Amino acid sequence: MATPGNFSFVITPAVRAMLEDAYQAVTKTESWSIIGQDPGMGGFGISIDEKILKIRDAMEYKDHNSSSRGWTLRQMQIIANRGWENYVNRVEEGQTQ
Repeated sequence: MATPGNFSFVITPAVRAMLEDAYQAVTKTESWSIIGQDPGMGGFGISIDEKILKIRDAMEYKDHNSSSRGWTLRQMQIIANRGWENYVNRVEEGQTQ
């Protein structure tokens, strides 16, 4: 099993880069408890909540649109709520939600 934050099991390089970057941003900002919560109006993609903006500002991957950013941070929410091992198993089974 991959160590937490190592998304080498994700086949698509661009998706892998987005996930690794988001994982590092959540970790760097010490926001795992925050990302596990409901992001409120606008979801993760266009949220104006300061806590979500702090995470987004720490992300280095800049080619996001609101949809890809929302999806990527939703994956971090799944990891926060269900755990790394569960997430890896679900992705390997083809289930990301």
